[in-house]
Amino acid sequence: MRSRSPAIAPLSAGLATSILGGAIVLIGLDRALAVAPVSVLVGIVLVSASVLVVLHPEALLLVLVASLPWESKIAYPSATVTMVAFIRVTLPVLFLARAFVRRDRLMAPRFLVPLGIFLLLTMLSLMVSPDPGEGITKTLRYGIFATSLFAAIQLLDDRTTLLRAIRLLAISASTASVYALVSFLSGALTRAAGPIADPNDFGDLIVAVIPLALFLFVEERKWRVLWGLVLATLLAAALGSLSRGALVGLGGLLAWGILTRRVSAVALLGAGTMIAIVLVVGFAFFGSVVERRLSDRERITSSSAAARIAFWEAAANMTADHPLLGVGPERFDAEREKYLYNSPIPLEGRENGQQGPVHTVHNSYLEVAAENGIPAAAAFCLFLLAIWLSLRHYLLDPANLLDAQGRRLAVALQGVLIAAVLSGFFVSAELEASFWLAAVLAGALTAGSVAGARDLAGRLSRKRVEVVGGGSPAV
Repeated sequence: MRSRSPAIAPLSAGLATSILGGAIVLIGLDRALAVAPVSVLVGIVLVSASVLVVLHPEALLLVLVASLPWESKIAYPSATVTMVAFIRVTLPVLFLARAFVRRDRLMAPRFLVPLGIFLLLTMLSLMVSPDPGEGITKTLRYGIFATSLFAAIQLLDDRTTLLRAIRLLAISASTASVYALVSFLSGALTRAAGPIADPNDFGDLIVAVIPLALFLFVEERKWRVLWGLVLATLLAAALGSLSRGALVGLGGLLAWGILTRRVSAVALLGAGTMIAIVLVVGFAFFGSVVERRLSDRERITSSSAAARIAFWEAAANMTADHPLLGVGPERFDAEREKYLYNSPIPLEGRENGQQGPVHTVHNSYLEVAAENGIPAAAAFCLFLLAIWLSLRHYLLDPANLLDAQGRRLAVALQGVLIAAVLSGFFVSAELEASFWLAAVLAGALTAGSVAGARDLAGRLSRKRVEVVGGGSPAV
């Protein structure tokens, strides 16, 4: 009698064990779904997301990037705990687990140092706050901002993934712009918004994406029709938001491009032509709606401007009274009545989709100074300056002279930072997506360039050795 092959027995045992385990899991899921279906579904999503991040960690980041222009439309399960917030919390945890298992090399751009100092000062401000419980949520949001920023930089560790994220962001922002414009021109909203409820925050993000769309328009010639349409919708939505911050950011981008010649004359001419076309088409087909919205906006401009200035003065006086650690995170609204001498009409904005009073300073830098103190505001500004310096160093580094695509992207990211910084003078955007995007993309480009520069230098060195040694250089 012939003996059984020894290789078949383990295979059969392993298959039987897998089938038995799968059956047990299915039975357990069936019972669990009958008892607590919501909890089980949430658990399945979490496990699937964990597996996805371990196998393809950039996928969850791409979902986050694509969802940024739609935050108010995916405000689930609640207006506070949105999907965007959930992914921002989950991303660092899952990434650190993967990094621990795979022992990945971590990249730490230098601008993370002032950001860490800012977080430390914010926590100190919370500790001495008259009501620490009131500021815990905002302090946690600062922490999530920093940790998700660090994790995103690690996941965008190659140029292909970085460009994929930029393309996805541009298309998502363009689609959100179309949605906002339809709501605006149909009369459903008085200003272009919707995917992000507050028109000021929406315009701030859209203007920050415009330099990236312009980069794609210049870089990817085969898709110029697509990126031209994306640019047109972004410009139209930025203008339709009727946001001072967005318009100042857009004007600042234009002035910077002309004065520094960072943007070619052809690109500037194309952008100017596109703006003119958008305005002509808007007034030609939707003239009555646009004129009515502009007149409504002009009517409330004087009162809102007076209220904004009064809020700025209140924040400045608050900072003067509490210069070291401020009044505490999220406490400007509680303290401002003591400093509002002119009793202005409250600024109006959209929170959670409803019209209501704004409880922020409407100036990122004054809000940080009033709530967290002058040292924290200085650290935050140093964080933004360090991002700019990292991009400038990238452009001046001789190792990157042959990387034309990287240099164009660095210039575009300088434009993103300029738009975010200028908009921040009119919007409390220190926790919004524009600053986060500028830091993430700049960190991924500049920190990831070290390995790329070394690889390029190594290839050039080997080619030089081949030429000097008499061999023919490889093509």
